[in-house]
Amino acid sequence: MKLADIARAARSLDEAAFGRGYPHPALVFAKASHIPEPANEETLKIPDEAPPRRTAPTKKYDPTATMSFAGLGLPESPQKSQSEVTGDSRVWFVAKAQRYATSTVIMVGRAPTNDLRIIEGTISKLHASFTRTKVGWELTDQHSSNGTFVEGKKLPAGGSARLEDGILVAFGPRVQAEFWTPRGLRALLARIEL
Repeated sequence: MKLADIARAARSLDEAAFGRGYPHPALVFAKASHIPEPANEETLKIPDEAPPRRTAPTKKYDPTATMSFAGLGLPESPQKSQSEVTGDSRVWFVAKAQRYATSTVIMVGRAPTNDLRIIEGTISKLHASFTRTKVGWELTDQHSSNGTFVEGKKLPAGGSARLEDGILVAFGPRVQAEFWTPRGLRALLARIEL
């Protein structure tokens, strides 16, 4: 889903309606090269339980998807945040897959059992996880082979970091995104030119 699509849908929503329609934090892939448009339908695979795209939020949804990052030639190490968010930026919502709704930990990795599945050679089968705590969101490395990064700093194996709006997170050296809470995402959308 593109950031501009969400921005258009959100223009007419007040804060409460936006929160009901988009209750999950988002990963915004700021640079186009960080998450490509699929070259063909085989590159991007949406699970069967994901509903079709909408122009306006109406109910809960399963925002998980599978994306291939093969052959992008991205930097060898994640860069410190330099926001280049545009309307064309791609968005993934940090949410449990409906098939795993009983757990509160949102798993990220290459294996099909993850909530957010990323098919890319530098991503471990179980790479990282997001957890909501009493004070906000945390990202935890799950002893990944190529590391999990927050603002360009590699987390220790099994280590965690608190997340705030606009923080750059990276899974290995090639997959990078900005983390936004629903409230922060709404503020970001207000700045997007359509």
